[in-house]
Amino acid sequence: MDQTIKKILKFLKLHENNISLAFGAILAISAIAFFGVRYLNKQSGEIAPPISLENTSSITQAKIHKVKRGENLWKIAQQYYNNGYRWVEIAQKNNIKSPFTIEVNQEIEIPEISPSPTQTPTPTKDSTINDQITQEVYTVVKGDNLWKICVRAYSDGYKWPIVAKANNLKNPNIILPGMKLVLPR
Repeated sequence: MDQTIKKILKFLKLHENNISLAFGAILAISAIAFFGVRYLNKQSGEIAPPISLENTSSITQAKIHKVKRGENLWKIAQQYYNNGYRWVEIAQKNNIKSPFTIEVNQEIEIPEISPSPTQTPTPTKDSTINDQITQEVYTVVKGDNLWKICVRAYSDGYKWPIVAKANNLKNPNIILPGMKLVLPR
């Protein structure tokens, strides 16, 4: 038995270079195959599950956007919705915690969303909260926030960054009753 082991070890020692070369080649081929399959899967997209022929009229194809150099969520939202403020929905749909973390070639699902509301809000008991704002300078009242103000002023709450920038607000979450806000028109 010792002789057999010695012969095997001697054979391995003599052919060590060839054996290493063979294992290296196998490893390289495996890596190329692995990354090749991953690349091809990314190029062709995900494989969709089988679809039955029943109720196919209600199925909608998700839009996938591949991020290009120089793009950000604002530009992507502008491209698909003609409204950069809709970047929030894209971020939420894709579980993007920080809008600055998207990368070139990243695939982002573009959600189907309804257009921004253009109708005036229906009045309720507290008319100061739901009245349309038409003036260029607005005085903040208790219970206001930039979103509510923008819905009343522009019928679009996503315009709050414009108001925050126009008023040099360091923290747009803090507006106090009595503050005068410029509402760009």
